[in-house]
Amino acid sequence: MILSCDDEFYLPSPLSLSINFLKNNPTFSCCGGCALGFGLTAEKKFYGKERYPNLKNVNLNQDYAEERIQNHFSNFLPAHFYSVMRSSIWKTISKHVFVKEYIFHAALELQVEFLILVAGKTKIIPELMWMRNMNENIPIRAKDESNRPSYAYTINDWWTDKLKKKDKEDFLYRMKNACEDLSRNTDTKFKEDQISKLYKLYINEVYTKKNLLIFLHSIPSKPKKLIKSILGLNKTVDNKSIEDQAKVLEAQDVSVNYRELSQIILALKNSIIKIS
Repeated sequence: MILSCDDEFYLPSPLSLSINFLKNNPTFSCCGGCALGFGLTAEKKFYGKERYPNLKNVNLNQDYAEERIQNHFSNFLPAHFYSVMRSSIWKTISKHVFVKEYIFHAALELQVEFLILVAGKTKIIPELMWMRNMNENIPIRAKDESNRPSYAYTINDWWTDKLKKKDKEDFLYRMKNACEDLSRNTDTKFKEDQISKLYKLYINEVYTKKNLLIFLHSIPSKPKKLIKSILGLNKTVDNKSIEDQAKVLEAQDVSVNYRELSQIILALKNSIIKIS
């Protein structure tokens, strides 16, 4: 099965390849493909955009679940949340994570990304599979007791907020139970402090980068450009067509099924005609 957004697209052939990979590799819990962003300009023209370029390098095939999670949370990408999963594993994860919604940004995603690696190894195949919408619809947000929406909390805010201590304990307890359910037939066991340590690894990794960007924002323009160039943080703004952006992916050894991609582009153009 796959969890997919209703305003995004998936190419059929990489989906089939992902399913076949899982059929032939029983120790893997999840398989997905590479992503390409698309958006709509003010002039009603669709453009392509690089999205998660490092997805093609994700291959978490270590034998131990903790090592897989450490590797993933040390260099995090949303690699699994929108990938193909074994139905039995998805049902088990859903049974635990949909019971309660925690009030920090991307809580559900961060739970699934953790638990899918408890369940088994994962792989991203070098095929364009996921067309990510850059003009996203406004998400439905949970709110806390003070009517504060979930996007107002980062996981770092929530994790360190003393008023959220009971929620955090509940979160770790539920995650521990989910881990036990997923690893029932193995020797893999997770305790609350172990789960907490892995999430702190993610928080430190994300907020080290965030603090670096805050620092760069505070320095003068010329040295900032030089530092960004050295660190590879310069972002170029362009209006490549979806096809041209797909060719950029192809040059990076990612396969593209242009017949299927053209069907998606046609559907997008038809949607504009209908709206007009």
